[in-house]
Amino acid sequence: MNIYSTIGEKFESIESFLSFYEKIYFYEGSFIAENRIDRILQNGIQSRKDAYDILAWKLNGINKNKTNSDSAEKMHYNGEKWLFDKVVNQKKLCQGTYQGGIIHFISNENDYLDRFVGKGEIGKSLEKMKRQLAVIDELEENEANEIAADALNLLAKDAPKGMGPVYLITLLYFITNGKRYPIYDKFAHLALRAILNDEETMLGNDITDDIISKDFPPKADEDFGQKVMNIKGKNTKYKEYMRLIDQFEKKTGIKYYADDNSTNRRVDRALWAYGHMFNLATPVIATKSQITK
Repeated sequence: MNIYSTIGEKFESIESFLSFYEKIYFYEGSFIAENRIDRILQNGIQSRKDAYDILAWKLNGINKNKTNSDSAEKMHYNGEKWLFDKVVNQKKLCQGTYQGGIIHFISNENDYLDRFVGKGEIGKSLEKMKRQLAVIDELEENEANEIAADALNLLAKDAPKGMGPVYLITLLYFITNGKRYPIYDKFAHLALRAILNDEETMLGNDITDDIISKDFPPKADEDFGQKVMNIKGKNTKYKEYMRLIDQFEKKTGIKYYADDNSTNRRVDRALWAYGHMFNLATPVIATKSQITK
């Protein structure tokens, strides 16, 4: 397998690879935020703040430095408009500023977060579906995909501007407690392509692939969920990604998905970090001395 350190040394084992790149992931992130996310994944979305923190985390809205330095392990967000009370208590539009961008993920007309606590027509429908999603890892693939597609359609309905398919898939991942449908990440996708490539793939190589560059279907499509889950019979970016994860599991013997006892996100973290080694002008994001301290 094509698994290299940031200085180009090939790892002798997949365990060494995962350990090394998970450390890089945490070098770039926050232990407190990751522990918070893991608890939500284990217990399910139980409150508005759970849903809010998932979105803030995925949208890179967590202020790493303030969160890491908080002795009470309180979450801090990027920009004053990320503040929890402006969203959860006032239930108004939140404009989350991060790295110079603006994301709108709560609409004025209806509070998007309400659906995760069973409020409103969509919330009630989603609450019923959660009972099916709770055991989705026990279902046959076709049946599970149909339920997941319907759930994605509910998540997409009236979703605010700026919340695209990747964020909706992220929410599906948490609703299913990480048992079957992974978060999509382009860097993890690049990493899987590099690792599983039959040809030698060194750090810094360009990885081009029609599936990786392909767009997700528009969330406004009536059958958006069915298209994402490949129910219409076409190979999609997401199904390709899941296929590569299955290959990774079979080739390495390492479990990717969560179960009742573990959130098991170490593979996801390592792949995210490793994916930054490709298709970039300056791929290395940490030195060996920084990682081994």
